[in-house]
Amino acid sequence: MNIQISSTLLNKETRNDFFLPRSFYQANNRLFFVGNFVNQNYFNVVTTDFSFYSAIELTGNEEHYSVSDEVMVLKVNNETEELLEILSITSIPEEEAQDEVWIETFEWLFLVLRNERGEINATYSSDIVSILYRTLKQYAFKTSAFHSGKQVEVNLLDTFQVTGEASTGYYEGNILIKDWKVIEIYSGNVVAELGDIQLPQQLFIEEDDSEDDVLEAFVDSMSRTDIISLALKALQQGIKQEVFQYEKDEKMVQSD
Repeated sequence: MNIQISSTLLNKETRNDFFLPRSFYQANNRLFFVGNFVNQNYFNVVTTDFSFYSAIELTGNEEHYSVSDEVMVLKVNNETEELLEILSITSIPEEEAQDEVWIETFEWLFLVLRNERGEINATYSSDIVSILYRTLKQYAFKTSAFHSGKQVEVNLLDTFQVTGEASTGYYEGNILIKDWKVIEIYSGNVVAELGDIQLPQQLFIEEDDSEDDVLEAFVDSMSRTDIISLALKALQQGIKQEVFQYEKDEKMVQSD
C-alpha cells in the first residue's frame, strides 16, 4: 500500500531507537511501525528476558512510503532493547490469533495517522482495497453493516467506510448497488472507486409506485450478511481493477 505521511508526524526526530507501542522505530536502516505487545502465550513462552511486538515495515522516503500489508513480529531483548529477531506472523501457531494481531496492528497504524481531533496526517492510495478486503474477509463476524435510505455501508478499521447505493439497472427489473467507493471517514475523501455490483434479484416498480420508496424498502430488507457479502464483492472488484491498471502501466513502461 502506497501512503503519503505528513513530515510533522514522521521525521527523523519522531523515529525511535527504542521500542514503544504505537510509534515508529528505526533499526538497521529499516523503518517499522510498532503496533503493540504480542502475548507470549501465543508462542507458548513465559519469560522476562524478551518481549514480542507486532510491527509493519515501511519503505520509501520522507514524502512517500510503501506500507507492507504483512504484519511481522519483532522479538526484543527486554534489558537492552536490542532487536533479536524478525518473525513472520505465521510463527504464531493459532490462525485466529494471527488474524487478531494483524487487524489490531493496522487499526493502531490508522489511529496514529490521525490526531486526537480526527485530522489526517496521511494520504492513502486506492491500493488500500487489498487490506480492507482482507480485513472484512477475516473479521466479517465482528464487522458492523448499516443502511440508510438507498445507501448501504460497512465500516472498517475505525477509519474507512465502504459504501454503495441501490439503483435500478440497465433493463426492466434489473437492480444493482452502484457507485461503490472507499471513503476515509474523518476527512470524507474518496480513496477508491469500486464500480457497480449487479444483483440477481428482480425488482419491478409499478407505475403508481415511487422508485425511491421501492428501492429504500428493498435496502431495508437486506440483512447484515447481505451487505457485507456485497461489500466484499465490491472490494474484490477494486483489487482486480488495481491489478489491471498495474499491468497496463507495466506494459506502457516496457514499450517506452
